[in-house]
Amino acid sequence: MKNFSDLPLKVRMIILVSFIVIASVFVITVALTTQHRHQANVEFDLRITSVMEAASESMKLAVLIRQKDEVERLVKSLLLTPDLISVTVYDANGELLASANNGVVLPEMEEKRSATITVEQIEIVEFQDFELFHGDENNRKHEEEVVGSIEAIFSTKRLEVNQNMMLRFAAQWTLVVILVAIGLSYYFADALTRPLARLVDATQKIADGDFTHTVENTARDEIGHLSKSFNTMVDELANDIEKRMQTEQALRKSEEHFQALANKAPVGIFQFDVAGACTFANPKCADIMGVTEQDVLSNDWVIWVYPGDQGRVHTGWRKSIDECCSFYSEFRFTHQHEQLTWVICEIYPERDAMGEVQCYIGTITDVTAQKIITEELKRSNDELDSFARIASHDLKEPMRKILAFGSILEEDYLSAMDEKGANYLNRIISAANRMQNLIDGLLIYSRVTTKAQPSKAVDLKIIIADVLSDLEVMIDETKGKVIVENLPLVLADSLQMRQLLQNLITNSLKYHRDDMPPEVLISSKLMGDMVEITISDSGIGFDKNHAERIFGVFERLHGRGGKYDGTGVGLSICKKIVERHGGTIKACGELGNGAQFIFTIPLSEADLHV
Repeated sequence: MKNFSDLPLKVRMIILVSFIVIASVFVITVALTTQHRHQANVEFDLRITSVMEAASESMKLAVLIRQKDEVERLVKSLLLTPDLISVTVYDANGELLASANNGVVLPEMEEKRSATITVEQIEIVEFQDFELFHGDENNRKHEEEVVGSIEAIFSTKRLEVNQNMMLRFAAQWTLVVILVAIGLSYYFADALTRPLARLVDATQKIADGDFTHTVENTARDEIGHLSKSFNTMVDELANDIEKRMQTEQALRKSEEHFQALANKAPVGIFQFDVAGACTFANPKCADIMGVTEQDVLSNDWVIWVYPGDQGRVHTGWRKSIDECCSFYSEFRFTHQHEQLTWVICEIYPERDAMGEVQCYIGTITDVTAQKIITEELKRSNDELDSFARIASHDLKEPMRKILAFGSILEEDYLSAMDEKGANYLNRIISAANRMQNLIDGLLIYSRVTTKAQPSKAVDLKIIIADVLSDLEVMIDETKGKVIVENLPLVLADSLQMRQLLQNLITNSLKYHRDDMPPEVLISSKLMGDMVEITISDSGIGFDKNHAERIFGVFERLHGRGGKYDGTGVGLSICKKIVERHGGTIKACGELGNGAQFIFTIPLSEADLHV
C-alpha cells in the first residue's frame, strides 16, 4: 500500500480538501441537528405544560363540586388539543371522575403527563419515563388543598417525524455539500496541478534532450512566474549547452589538430601523470627511444636510457616529480644493435588554477647529428687553434728574421746603397711589417671562438677607460676627442669587448678628415634584454653601398700604403665578436660626413631588472 506522500499531488490535494470540507460539514451538521432537536423538545415541553396548566385551571371548580358531566365535557373538549391522545381526571381520593381518548393505540414512545388540581396551584411531578407537573414543594403553601388530579398522554410521533425529516434533510444537505466539495476540490486541484503537470512534462522532455519545449502559462500567480522562470532557465540552459557543444567540438578539433601535429612533429612529445607514468607518446618519441609506442606507455621510460646515463637521469627525474618542478637533461638512449642516440629532454609540470600539478608534458629532441657536428666543429677548432699556434710561431719567425736583417742592412749598409736599393730595402721592411700585422690579425680572428671566455657582467665604462688609456698617444697626435655617455653592464667576454671597442674607436680616430680633428661619440639605448651601442665619428665616412662589404676579411675601401694603411681584418674581428655574443652589427655612413657603427650586446642580469 502506498504512503500518502507517495500519491500524486492532485490526489493528495483532493483527499486533503475533501477531508477538511467533510469534517467541517459533519461537525456543523451535527451541531445544527442537535441544536434543532433540543429546541424542538423544549418547545414541545412548553406547549404541553401550557395545555396542562390551562386544563387544571378550567377543571378546578367542576372537580371541586364533583360535576362529572362538566368534567367529561371539559375532557372531551381538551381532546381537541393536537397530539393529545387521552385524558383522565381523578378527585382528591383518587376516584375516577372522567376519562376520554381519541381511540388511538398507545405507542411505546408517547409522552405521559399528570397534574394535580389544587385550589391554589398545580403541582408538577416527574417520573422516570414521563413528566408530571407538580408545584415546587419548597414554595407550596400549607393552606393549599388538593381537590383532584389530571393524567394526559401526548403523542410524540409528530415531533419524531419532524426530527427525522430534519435529519434526512441534514444528511441530504451534507451529501450534496460533500459532492460539491469533492467536485470543487477536483476542479481547483486540477487547476493548480495542471501547470505543475506541464512543468513535469516539460522537465521530462528537457531531460530527454528536447530544449525547444516551453511551458505555456499566462497566469500571473506564483506558478505563472515559475513557468516564466522555467522557460528562461531552459533558454539559458539551451544556450549554455549549445556553447558547451561548440566548445567541445572546438576542443575535439583542437585535440585532433594537436594529435595530427604531435604525430608529424619532428620531436618526441609525451605526457606523464603525477606519479610519473607515461600516458601519451607520439610516434616520434618511440622512434627516438628506439622502442614501440606501447613499450613507452607500459614501462618506465628511464629503462631505455643508456646505462652510463641512467643513474643521473633517474635521480633528476624522480627529484622533479617529488618537488613538482621542471626537468632538463642531455643524455643517450640505447637503440637496437647498441646504437646510441643523443637527446635533449625537457619536461614541465602542468598546473591548474589552484597551482596543483595535473600532469607533466615533455619533449625529446634527437641531437645526435648536432653532437656529431659539434664534435667535428670542436676538432676543427682544435685544428684551427693548432694552426694559429703554428702561424704565430712558424710564420712570424721568418718575418722577425726578415725585419731583423732588414734593420741591420738599414743601419749598417744604407749609406752604401744607391737610391734604388734604399727604396727596395724600405719596401721589404714595410711588407714584412704588414705581413706580421696580418698574421697577428688572423690569429686574433681565429681565437674569437677558440679562446673565448665565459660571459659575465662587464662594465663597459671601465673597458672604454682602459681602451682610451691605450689610445692616448693616438688621440694626442690626432688632437681627437672621445665623448662617452652613460653605458650599462653587459653580459659578455671582457677581453673580446675590449678588442671590439678598441678596433672601432681606432677606426674612428684613424679615418679622420684633414680639415678637422676627429670627434667620437659613444652612446647606448636599451632594447629589451639587449643594449644597442652606437659609435659615431666625424671622419671621412664611406660609400653606403659598401656597408656590408667592409666587414669581410681582408676587405679594404682604401688602397695599400698611404695615410690609411691597414690589414682589412679589424672589422671582421668586430663582426665575429658581436655575433659570438648573439648580437648584430651594422655600419652607416656617407662620404665626407662621418660614419656610425651600431652593434647590440645582451644586458647583464643587474641592468635587465632595473
